[in-house]
Amino acid sequence: MTLSPRACSRIFATLIFACGLIAGLLIDHFWEARTVRAVSLTTESRPHVIEKVSEELSLTPQQTQQMEAILDDASRQFDTLHMQAHAVRRDTMDRIRTILTADQKLKFESAVTKLQRTISAQ
Repeated sequence: MTLSPRACSRIFATLIFACGLIAGLLIDHFWEARTVRAVSLTTESRPHVIEKVSEELSLTPQQTQQMEAILDDASRQFDTLHMQAHAVRRDTMDRIRTILTADQKLKFESAVTKLQRTISAQ
């Protein structure tokens, strides 16, 4: 079976798109993990930051409590978004796997593992 140049071009473009999608999903996953770690480190010094901001802005005790409540709410919202993003990423990868042949799945998993190593090394 011989494919026309046009069909080969379409297949090639589709493969390039799929690789870009996979790379984007993995990069987003690892970037988010690094961002969450940075936020976690900041969370440890949160009382100090709140105290400093409170002093700099001359906040009343009530304003300080309100600010803490706002930050707590924002933190919960970010946690929810993080979980949703993780679920979307996992679902997307699972959906991609369902359309692949056994041979393609092996190559896909290999590419994903290789990209994960590359991102982790950075």
